[in-house]
Amino acid sequence: SEIIHNGILKKTGDGKMEVQITDGVECESCSIKGACNVGETRDNKVMVEADMTHFADGETVSVHLSNSLAFSALFWAYVFPFIVLFAAIIILSTFMSEAMAGLISLVFLAVYYLFIYLNKNYFNKKFSLKINKLKHD
Repeated sequence: SEIIHNGILKKTGDGKMEVQITDGVECESCSIKGACNVGETRDNKVMVEADMTHFADGETVSVHLSNSLAFSALFWAYVFPFIVLFAAIIILSTFMSEAMAGLISLVFLAVYYLFIYLNKNYFNKKFSLKINKLKHD
């Protein structure tokens, strides 16, 4: 199963395309809609790497992501950092004050997100979106 959103191809360049998401109807039946922000606003843009020769600027396309990749992305963006923060607070609070444990836990969280940022090329490849032209009748 996939998560699919329709959008308009806004610009192309450097092997990447920017797609402005234009729908939110599919979000109502999505199992992860509570953790996803795509359906909340009409001004969502995603970058997609694809062969630009098959697409034109302003073309209507569909953006696809498998459910398994979506759950994996949610894990790395929300669940794992929560586990790091919670575990650090519990472990550090046995050795120091809760306030200091909380501050150091936030430093751990910052280091985690820095690690994610520094490895963004890996995550961009792992969670790559696919686009397809929409067929018009």
